[in-house]
Amino acid sequence: MRRAKRTFGDYERIGAKFKKVERALIDLEMDVAKTFTKQIYNKMRPADKTISKVKCELDDKIFCEFPEKETQELCKVFYGEIDEKPNH
Repeated sequence: MRRAKRTFGDYERIGAKFKKVERALIDLEMDVAKTFTKQIYNKMRPADKTISKVKCELDDKIFCEFPEKETQELCKVFYGEIDEKPNH
């Protein structure tokens, strides 16, 4: 079964969630780094790297799927400020 075509709003919604998850993970990593050993902190790094890889891949896709959009608008979807509200 084919999936429905993704909309720009889909990307905005998912991008907002990625930003929140990434911010929470960074805050958690900082807290763990201050409280526990480097070995424990290092076990968290794969999660951060995986999120970054997926965001990068989706960022590439949004540029391909919405070439008519301004570069700045596309960049904000996954890398903008966390409190930005998606424009639906």
